[in-house]
Amino acid sequence: GAEPGAASETAGVANGTSVEPKPLHYPVWWMAPFWSGSGYSSEAINYVLSLTRANLIRREDLWISHNGDAYREQVVASMAAQDREELRSLEANVGTIQHQELPPPRQQHPLQQQQQQHIISSDAGEGLPSRPAHPDPQLYPPTPRPAVLVCHSLPTNWQVPEPNQGSGDQCPPEATKHGYVYLVGRTMFETD
Repeated sequence: GAEPGAASETAGVANGTSVEPKPLHYPVWWMAPFWSGSGYSSEAINYVLSLTRANLIRREDLWISHNGDAYREQVVASMAAQDREELRSLEANVGTIQHQELPPPRQQHPLQQQQQQHIISSDAGEGLPSRPAHPDPQLYPPTPRPAVLVCHSLPTNWQVPEPNQGSGDQCPPEATKHGYVYLVGRTMFETD
């Protein structure tokens, strides 16, 4: 069954009232060529602005970074001002939320915990230390929390630990230094 309050939250969005989305345990870090004017750029912009404007995700839980193509100033200058400023505010979010601010984790079945640990350790590469979900601040000083990382670009940019393209195109950047919980690859297929 649905969680208590789920129907009223959905109804609130449908009838135009604003209901604050619940905080995410891990932010979504969307890496795409936002400032390039490419097809990947317009698709990524549509996704992230739709998520925030439909109130499906809190703005502070959505981070964006330009990745995978050239930054084009003329593209940025020609964007609608509201879109440009909203994207810049999402870009400024990267790494701003600390481990101590995490909501309490929900109880997981032991098999889910084991699978999640495998995903974190195998996807993030060698040398990434495992960290408890709620670390002791004396043992683990505050650092930006791991994120669900969306790599929205050419598949050759997703290779871990090293991409086929230039190092500036790697997604995730410095895979062995930055933790992430899940890595999602998004690409497009175009036909003539």
